[in-house]
Amino acid sequence: MNKRLLSGAFAALLIAGSAYMLAAARTADRKEGGPKEAPKEATKEAPRDVPKDAPKAVVKAADAPKLAASRIVGVTVYPNSALVTREVEVPAGQGTLELIVSPLPEMTVASSLYSEGGDDARVLSTRFRTRPVEEDTREEVRKLQDDGRRLQQQAQRLQSDLKACEANAALLGKLEGFTSASTTHATEKGKMDAEATIQLAKYVMEGRAEKTKETVRLQQEAQAVAEQLEFVARKLRDLTAGSSKTERDAVVVVDRSKAGPARVRVSYLVDAAAWRPQYKLRAGKTVKDAVQVEYLAAIMQQTGEDWSDVTVQLSTAMPMLNAAPPDLNVLAVNVVPRSAPMAPNGGGNAFARFSNSGLNLGNSQLGMQ
Repeated sequence: MNKRLLSGAFAALLIAGSAYMLAAARTADRKEGGPKEAPKEATKEAPRDVPKDAPKAVVKAADAPKLAASRIVGVTVYPNSALVTREVEVPAGQGTLELIVSPLPEMTVASSLYSEGGDDARVLSTRFRTRPVEEDTREEVRKLQDDGRRLQQQAQRLQSDLKACEANAALLGKLEGFTSASTTHATEKGKMDAEATIQLAKYVMEGRAEKTKETVRLQQEAQAVAEQLEFVARKLRDLTAGSSKTERDAVVVVDRSKAGPARVRVSYLVDAAAWRPQYKLRAGKTVKDAVQVEYLAAIMQQTGEDWSDVTVQLSTAMPMLNAAPPDLNVLAVNVVPRSAPMAPNGGGNAFARFSNSGLNLGNSQLGMQ
């Protein structure tokens, strides 16, 4: 009964406060000559005309790089590396076109990148580049990042519920103090209502027990979420150890002679691949039975690429593929003065009898007839 009385008292108090605020607002409006108009939003200026010859950066932000469609068509596995060949689709159209093949594996050897054109597409240049990205592009990393964000949001909700529960418990404490003071005052005046006091005390005790249980439950859930969040963070650290948010691209510039679609091939070496031979010997039941020898190959690759439905070749060679141009040594050429005339007795420099002038190339001389 007292519980209903308290609820009704709180509701009446809220209604009275709302009515007071509304009446005060109306009085202020009458004093100031009527209600104030809501401030108008600032009108936005219409976008000005952009000149046709303005740079694209003025019209819109830079677009993300447009990637060319490609697929792996062949892999040659060496003992400590592998040569991967991708077939890249060249869009229809004539003229010069830049193709971006991405992403390349993290273990790509940058200097090994090269490309091959065809009859309808001539390769002008091929280069390797790196560019930073906002998020890791690997699927497993993205999944862990999503799980971490979801757990963080859940932890924030639990912390908010804990604060609300603590505030309700504090309100019950104030109600307990009010009940004690009212009981003392009623006892002194001989107007104590034992039944109402007992019901109010019971309400306070039940409310406190309920809030305590809710607080414990929320704390346990928050601890479980914190443990899950730490586990996800540890897995994410192990997965991204030694790597950065960087993508590796192959940029190929081609020249189209015909308007139809075409294809070019891009090849590169990767280090995170290898193969090892394995042998199996099977003896017969008797001494005269032949021995069977099976020659197998174990291929290991941790490049992050999918080699399914790809032609794979094995090689025992040690590739020294390097697409970078060699360094040219400087060759110094000096002009040698005309030699002195031959002496009458046939002496002098024997070289002067066969040449009138010469060029000195380093440590050697060339005669000119």
